[in-house]
Amino acid sequence: MVPVREGKTRSLGRGFFFDFRKTVTGKFSIAMIIVIILVSVLVGLAFGSISATSSNNSLNSNGYYENGSLHIVVLATDQYGNAISSLPISVGYNGSYFNGTSDSHGYFNASIPVTLNQTLIQAHGFEYFQYNYSSSTANFGFAAYGTVSYYNSTNSKISFINADMINVWSVAQKSSNTNRSIAIFYVGPDGSKAPTMTLYANPVAKNVPINVPAPGTRISTKGLIDLGTYSNFSYIVIPANVGAHNGTGTFELYLVNSTGTIYQSTVLGLYTNVSTSQVTSVFIAVISELFAFLIPLLAIFSAYLYYAKDKTNGTMESILSRPVTRGRLITSRFLSNVVVSTIALAAGIAAIDILSSRYTGVFLPEYQVLDIIWAYFVIATAFIGLVYLITQLTKSTGLVLGISIVFYIVLVLFWSTLSSLLLPLALGLVPGTLPYSHAYIIINSFSPIGYANLVTTYLEGSISGIAFSTVGVSFVEILVVGIVWLVVPFGLAFTLARNRDWVASN
Repeated sequence: MVPVREGKTRSLGRGFFFDFRKTVTGKFSIAMIIVIILVSVLVGLAFGSISATSSNNSLNSNGYYENGSLHIVVLATDQYGNAISSLPISVGYNGSYFNGTSDSHGYFNASIPVTLNQTLIQAHGFEYFQYNYSSSTANFGFAAYGTVSYYNSTNSKISFINADMINVWSVAQKSSNTNRSIAIFYVGPDGSKAPTMTLYANPVAKNVPINVPAPGTRISTKGLIDLGTYSNFSYIVIPANVGAHNGTGTFELYLVNSTGTIYQSTVLGLYTNVSTSQVTSVFIAVISELFAFLIPLLAIFSAYLYYAKDKTNGTMESILSRPVTRGRLITSRFLSNVVVSTIALAAGIAAIDILSSRYTGVFLPEYQVLDIIWAYFVIATAFIGLVYLITQLTKSTGLVLGISIVFYIVLVLFWSTLSSLLLPLALGLVPGTLPYSHAYIIINSFSPIGYANLVTTYLEGSISGIAFSTVGVSFVEILVVGIVWLVVPFGLAFTLARNRDWVASN
């Protein structure tokens, strides 16, 4: 008996490698694997923008007084610090409005005739103007006459750097979801560009009061993080990439001259910790949209092209004329389809995880990666098994393909809607209740796509606001449902194929 078993094992092994080579080198398999990997790469590269903690678009205003006019410079930028062009902007002063749009560099300029109030100058007072941005109006305290005015009471110019000429804020980075960049906007007397200044950062420790030295103060830069020396600019964005530092991600920032005198000082958050749960939620959302559509498509058409088509059009009969049983042939073809689908989905998930970590700084935990691969492995295997089963029940190539497409439409395109909305509501169940959660689990157990919903819901930890731990379903039970989907469809198809071998031999 042993030699017979070894012969059978070697025969199945040779058959598998033959079928695997045929399947993996087939045009459809190659095309689908390439599509899945390419789409996964694109999704991974775009992952940061999906899960980013982004800034909003912003307007920053500055200006100077000259020859009887207040020259206002408004800079429009997006969440990444890029200039926004063609944005309608209106500047109002004492009931008069000056309208226009930002230019290609994001700037809008308005020259407003004003009469200097010498009392305000001597008292270091403020003038105000308004700007409109996307139908929102905001007051802005223009401090061109501010704390150390560069015009004295006789309207004579004094040369100096006023902190109010420099705006500093943080912006998001397209290349990172954790690090933020520093934007600096400067408008000097007569619209001049910035003199030479060096930017330093000082990490803020936890539970330590923040007391930032005021502009005009001379500080020691020893021990500070040097972020570079800059000059002759009106606007600049500096990617800090300074990390968490003491776990706060918050930094004191100083723009100083060569003697260490502060031009401008501020406190900004330059690093955002991305939690694993945040990554998991976004990762699952992306995977659910991508793989729930592509993996069943690969599985169904791979099973149809490399088994069902040969089986229904009679091509397989020529193979069966050799000493190969239907049971052995269906097993080797099935395993080939499953392995190719698993390679595609594993490569896609790995690509998304590796590339997205560039933005988040966080890899998905290994157990979560394995759980997600398992969920979509079950989907692929179940759909392959269903096509094999349909093939045993009909002799029409078109009917096999038609039924398979119907399965795809119902079980892939509409199942999430059926399981999460229509059926529970039809049963009178309210989302966020235990009965709803139980119905959700039961309904999703009847579809391969629904099974993936169970696994990802388990990883996220809740069902419509109800903690998964309170539902009374363990991961072992979810695992059993997956095993049923792995075994039953193909098991039935294999049994029918073997029965035909038995009938033929008798």
